[in-house]
Amino acid sequence: MKNMRTKHLASITGARRHRCRFDTRSFPITSIDHVHGTFGELLQGYTFDSEKVHHFLFTSPIVEYQAKAYLTPRGNLNQNLTQDKTKALSMLHALADEMNIELDDLVLHIKSNIPTGKGCSSSTADIMATALAFYDSFFPQVPLPVASALISHIAMTLERGEYLLHPGITACAQEEYKAIKKYHTDMGLTVVGVDEGGKVDTVKFHATHPPRKEYSETYQKLFDQMDAALVKNDCWEVGRIATASSELHQKVLPKRSYDYTLRLMDEVHAYGVCVAHSGTMIGILISSDDSTLETKVNYIRKKLCTLPGITPLPTLTILES
Repeated sequence: MKNMRTKHLASITGARRHRCRFDTRSFPITSIDHVHGTFGELLQGYTFDSEKVHHFLFTSPIVEYQAKAYLTPRGNLNQNLTQDKTKALSMLHALADEMNIELDDLVLHIKSNIPTGKGCSSSTADIMATALAFYDSFFPQVPLPVASALISHIAMTLERGEYLLHPGITACAQEEYKAIKKYHTDMGLTVVGVDEGGKVDTVKFHATHPPRKEYSETYQKLFDQMDAALVKNDCWEVGRIATASSELHQKVLPKRSYDYTLRLMDEVHAYGVCVAHSGTMIGILISSDDSTLETKVNYIRKKLCTLPGITPLPTLTILES
């Protein structure tokens, strides 16, 4: 992952007693497939019915943002590691409880370059990577759909969704922590983004920003339009809807560079604007196949970085399948 900075490598021990014991002296260093973080969301909103509010989002998974988990015997990796991955550890213990596995003398390592506190699903990616590492280590023979079903169940108890397990764009029911629909697209989308600084606690943010009923109909229309656009691989429509979503969210968590970013979007004939709705990032969606891609990327980045407090991000690619 060229030009990407490793965020941290966390080591968390988990000493629990269960009926099933493994000899960790011969336990291999196990690496499983990575889980991807996101660049905010293509669309995030909510609808109302007579009984409750239904929150939803469409993910924007990023090829370059990755979290990997490893389980090793204690002392197998000689690193001075932090102890800040308690949510991932909760997933590990929950899975061990469910499957009657003893974790004595094992260490969980998480390596991730996904920014934290920026709206990039870093915590969820850590949790999902941990779950996959658990199954890869203890039950490699279990088919992925079976493992995913149990992972999803445990993830919901931890108030986390399993939608990052899909290697592509997914529509999700936020409060139910489950995927509504998984898309198979081939649009070729690049994100030229910046970070406006600071951090946002996603849980606290949603708790202090209740939905407004007058926007329900608008969000329902955008949901239906985004669904249709993704089915048709309509890049311009996806960009238009992402921009509409970011515009609506300016009333909730405004991005100070938003107006300038909109002008740049029009200037370079880009698809749209994408934001981290509960984070600090904003970016422009352009075609990965654009013959002038490098020129446009450099121009956008140069212009946005003239604003105070702006940090440029590496060029990012939407993950599709």
